Amino acid sequence: MPGGASELPRQLALPVTLPDDTDFNNYLVVTAAAGQARALLERPPAGTLVHLWGPSATGKTHLALASCRQGAGMLYLPLAAVRERAPEQVLGSLDDLTLIALDELDAVAGDDDWERALFHLHNRLLERGGSLVVASRAAPRALPLRLPDLRSRLLAGYGFALARYDDDQCLAVLRFRAARLGLALNAEAGRYLVNRAPRELSALIAHLRVLDRAALTDQRLLTVPFIKQVFGW
Repeated sequence: MPGGASELPRQLALPVTLPDDTDFNNYLVVTAAAGQARALLERPPAGTLVHLWGPSATGKTHLALASCRQGAGMLYLPLAAVRERAPEQVLGSLDDLTLIALDELDAVAGDDDWERALFHLHNRLLERGGSLVVASRAAPRALPLRLPDLRSRLLAGYGFALARYDDDQCLAVLRFRAARLGLALNAEAGRYLVNRAPRELSALIAHLRVLDRAALTDQRLLTVPFIKQVFGW
């Protein structure tokens, strides 16, 4: 895997596990907004700011992580995991990076110190032609930001509103991810999984990983009876 996304500086060691399969090759575009965001994030122009927003399970984190897996000098940072730390401790050592993806902006919105630190981080990135990717649940105008300049930066950047996946889109993504794992998931078995597992896409993918391990162990195909056996449904 290219360096950057999960190779955090020692002082930024986080109590989180970053998935290894969140790259662009494992991302299926199912909406126009997601397709536009992916195209931009794969080759962001110098000085780009990209803001992804929408409710949970809309692919924001996957896109943010994937943007950082394209080479060295890139970092993915979930702000909820570091909001209790001093912002200068977290952001002050990032001046050698060319792309930074800040997930969960909502976690620090309204905190004056964090907002100023993020604004200055973006200034430093701009000076060296770097790019910033930001993800949040709320759109820029709806975030409880106290620093007008930070809100203005978000509004001036590229913005993409991502919507929740419907059942058909979840099924398409499941079958795509199954194929990436070398599994054949037919429409009947896939729809059964969508209807019985939690509807959030991350939970569905987690169930698919369980099925992958079980199918390998038992040398079984992904059929409805096998899915029932694995999960006790």
